[in-house]
Amino acid sequence: MGLKTGCYEDENLLTEPCEKSNIVDDDGIKIGFATLPEEMMRRLTNEGSCFFPRHEMTSLIHNADGSNTLLFANGAIASDVPQVILNVPQRPLLKILRKSNIPFGSASEERSLYDAVHSVQTEIVTKLYLYYDDAWWYKLGLHNGDFEMSGDAQNMLLKGRYHDGHTECDIDGGCHGFLLADYAHDFGGNQAQFFRRYQRDRPEPITIISNTDIEGASFLKHAHDRLKLYHKYHAVNATYTGFEAQQLFDEVNEPTFAVLATWNIGTFGAGGGWHHWTDLNEVNNAIKPLNDYKIHVVNEAYSKLQGWAEGTLLSADEVLEDYFSVPRPWSFDTPDNVQLLAQTSSQECTEEIDGGGGGGGVVSSGGGGDGGNDSILCYASDALVEMADGRLKKIVDVEKGDEVNTGFLGNVGVVTEVLAHKVFKDVEVASVSSQYGTLVGTLDHPIYFNDQWMELAEAVRYLFEKEENNESSFLKINGTIKKKFVDMFYNLEVDGDIPGLSNHSYVVNGVIASGVGDNNILNSLFARQSIWKTKKVIV
Repeated sequence: MGLKTGCYEDENLLTEPCEKSNIVDDDGIKIGFATLPEEMMRRLTNEGSCFFPRHEMTSLIHNADGSNTLLFANGAIASDVPQVILNVPQRPLLKILRKSNIPFGSASEERSLYDAVHSVQTEIVTKLYLYYDDAWWYKLGLHNGDFEMSGDAQNMLLKGRYHDGHTECDIDGGCHGFLLADYAHDFGGNQAQFFRRYQRDRPEPITIISNTDIEGASFLKHAHDRLKLYHKYHAVNATYTGFEAQQLFDEVNEPTFAVLATWNIGTFGAGGGWHHWTDLNEVNNAIKPLNDYKIHVVNEAYSKLQGWAEGTLLSADEVLEDYFSVPRPWSFDTPDNVQLLAQTSSQECTEEIDGGGGGGGVVSSGGGGDGGNDSILCYASDALVEMADGRLKKIVDVEKGDEVNTGFLGNVGVVTEVLAHKVFKDVEVASVSSQYGTLVGTLDHPIYFNDQWMELAEAVRYLFEKEENNESSFLKINGTIKKKFVDMFYNLEVDGDIPGLSNHSYVVNGVIASGVGDNNILNSLFARQSIWKTKKVIV
């Protein structure tokens, strides 16, 4: 059956996302969503291109006439291919390159290619959806928000979202559907250790765990017991009592099945969940590593928006426009520069460490994927500050005299102090995450949000209220408040020598943060924190 994109006024130009009710098959039957990749593939095949899903490409040969020959694991060969587009991430790309015949001009050219391809690191991702005949969390008033409880190899980690599973309600008010109980991700797969032994087939990311066998039923009971434990005794800001939760769970059956999704280094065609840059100097080479050979790589791994599907779409749009003269059929906000950076270590980390901002400062360890990455292990002090010339610099490397982007048009700031304060203990921090990264810091540090300065905790509360009311803030971000181990807090003072002639701010991980530092005069003139708003005397 072919898809008819009836939700567009002009089928030759996509102007808005499809609504579920408007997608029909050739017989006029509604069949669900048509995704952007599906629409791109429809247009490409209509122009005569060939698409072979689930065919593993093993190598390629760049021919003397400029064409390419593609070789596949099943013995198939595609000859005289004028242009090649590879939608493959890092590990599959490396696997292809190692067996390919590309006539590099020199050893340094080949070395440069591999340096570029190695400039990202995969993150291992695990998701667990539990299906309940009775969506009990709705009865507790839990329609939005996150929940988390630590785990280990014996006790399942909880790191879920009430709003991320498909749930349906009937006319009588009864609801059933999926609860996202876990969305765990890190570079070493440490958070997913409990789930490793339940993944049936490593190359396949999806495992269905059913209560129809003893092993599956035991898993589901354990998962249900962990949820009961959390909601009875550990729920944050609960609007119900533990007794009410117990009464509810007395009437609720365990989940009937679970969907366990695991993207690790063995996952076919992926080799991980998503990626992060390790060397920003290689970004331009990595995004277009083989374009001179008419071989184009389009993937989230080598994009300006890693961890998001939009990264792949943006890179695909750029290649099609630059090399195939195909105009972009939709409008996306393209990041001006790369926002994410991962500095990995061969040393196993056991603590969860995030940087923050001294004297109310805020920093982050980077971010990505799915819009929430504030649990990266052992990458403190890697928050990226945007310089005046657009370069990104880790906050620990920022120096006095550096010129930074203040986040306000035409306003460049000069760093007059770099502040660092030792913490080395568990502290309560606020975390505000966006597609550009996650900003983590003390509750009272101000950020410029919704056209005003507000403390991080205020921003988190604002976002929570918006979610509760099913409203959207003008920024696509979310926030949480939790206790974390913090080693150091970092912050910047910007233009401390010219009070009032600057916005006294800087951009870190895509968020405008206050840059008044510990300066008493700046804090009193620009009372962005509650503690300074109560002071009447300017020091």
